[in-house]
Amino acid sequence: MKNFIQPIAVTGALTALALLSPLSCEVPYRMNEFGGAKDAVSFVQSDRYVGHPDEISGWNARYFKPREFASKGNGLIDIKADLVNRLDAVRAEFGRPIKIISGYRDPAHNRRVGGAKNSQHMHGIAVDIDLNGMDIGTRYRLMVLLIQHGFTSFGSYDRSPNMLHADLRHRAVTWDQGDGIHPGWFNKALRDTRWSKGVRLDHGNKKGTKNSKSLQTSRQQLKISKLGIRYIARVANTEVFKFRNRHITRQQLRAVIDTILNRMASKEFPNTAAGVLNQRSQFSKITGPRYLKPYGAVQNTPDAPKWIEEMVEQHIRERINGVASVVGGHVNYLNPRYSDRKNLETWGYAVVAQAKKFGYIFGVGKARHYHGTAKGFMQVEPFDLVICG
Repeated sequence: MKNFIQPIAVTGALTALALLSPLSCEVPYRMNEFGGAKDAVSFVQSDRYVGHPDEISGWNARYFKPREFASKGNGLIDIKADLVNRLDAVRAEFGRPIKIISGYRDPAHNRRVGGAKNSQHMHGIAVDIDLNGMDIGTRYRLMVLLIQHGFTSFGSYDRSPNMLHADLRHRAVTWDQGDGIHPGWFNKALRDTRWSKGVRLDHGNKKGTKNSKSLQTSRQQLKISKLGIRYIARVANTEVFKFRNRHITRQQLRAVIDTILNRMASKEFPNTAAGVLNQRSQFSKITGPRYLKPYGAVQNTPDAPKWIEEMVEQHIRERINGVASVVGGHVNYLNPRYSDRKNLETWGYAVVAQAKKFGYIFGVGKARHYHGTAKGFMQVEPFDLVICG
């Protein structure tokens, strides 16, 4: 168990993926600059929530209520389901409450509060988030998660330093209403997620300084086969801990999947699932120490239980539809409780430090995975994922 982690055990069919043609690669939706699905994502079950918040049907959010998004003017909501679903996913990973200051704004209320004429709040794709009670590190982690889950544009306010604007407009922008200078944690989140790579800066705005950022759209395309997805499910099944709370298992599983995909996209590793998963001494139950009785190759490894395969399938589908990696571009992880001293000293402690600094820790108690990039390796640039036969 070197660059990866503690195994554990928990076999099935990849149902929805089987609908794809075995002879072609398919990209279901156009991707935006951040890997966010431009028009739709698979887990959105309705396009908008519209009406009185107490009469909304089909509400799927776990952590938010319709009233939290209601206009403070007419009291109604007209909000994109995509926004609610993405914010709910952020909240799940964030692990603490997120208070919404402003969600939907009806036009009259938007005028009263001095909102922009074409405010994204009126389109139902924006939220202002209350940062009170959050230290700098927590604010940074929240913004990183927002970016990873497809939010494209952000605003800060000198007069309201405890408020963060986030929205889903197609053209990515940032602005500061005041002196035009964002807080340090704000800029660091942009840098560390590579949000600002290859940007063009446009300045000028009477209400503040607006930095409009049009990102490069040419990105690597990573192809993965349905067999490769099954292989990933097999190995992920041996790597993740099976918590009573399956949501925690799902978080840890997504991080393992994204690390494997990052390795496939990296020039420093094989570009196939089997190639990455069969590398020597990387996954304990595949090619690890003899005392763990490894299978020797992913091809020899039993299929994962159906519920694990379904989780893997769902996350792969979300990645295809534009949801960003939950570990950024990192290619290593470990559980220090199951790593030997040599590995900890040569690269493990450094990865743990990165994980603590940037919030890439998945699991609880003794069953935590710490994600980062070991010395001598490079993080990967964002890429588009497609399925081939």
